[in-house]
Amino acid sequence: MDVVGTIALALLTSFVASALFLLSLTRIRPKFAISPQIARSVRGEELSYAIKVINRTRFDLIDVRARLENLVIIAGVNNPLTRRRHIPLRFSEILVLSKYDRDDRQADYAFRFTTASELSVRTLGKNTIIRFSIIAKHSLSGFSSASEQRYGLTDIVDGTFATGDSLSITPLDDEDLRILRRLLQS
Repeated sequence: MDVVGTIALALLTSFVASALFLLSLTRIRPKFAISPQIARSVRGEELSYAIKVINRTRFDLIDVRARLENLVIIAGVNNPLTRRRHIPLRFSEILVLSKYDRDDRQADYAFRFTTASELSVRTLGKNTIIRFSIIAKHSLSGFSSASEQRYGLTDIVDGTFATGDSLSITPLDDEDLRILRRLLQS
């Protein structure tokens, strides 16, 4: 083989190897599950609303940022308009969400984003949507992924999230339910 053929073959194999490497890296993105409902409970003498996120990858997720917003749809002439209002989360940023590990007893691969802001028709209005947005980076590839979940006020359920790899909501005990009802009436 001549010199030009050797160089061409080397360039071609380098290109193919680089393409395969990049293709494999692009498949390594953050994957997470977001709860389809919001859990409403009490924390001491305060209302608390929680949205649970579970890391579904075998690697840590880093630089995890979340945002909760109230979207109010306002009737427009041709198109409906949306007014946005930020709802503060207790922790909107976490440095690391641990890799998914079914044997992890502490379930460090799951996190509950919570807010103390009341989410009700009285405070948010009728034509409202609650939007939860999250973005995270994969610790190996560095690629980011974003996702969102939209909730109606009917998606708010009284209870707390089960621990571990579950997005189900466990009902409140009688004492917490009594406190919750009292707080909602005041």
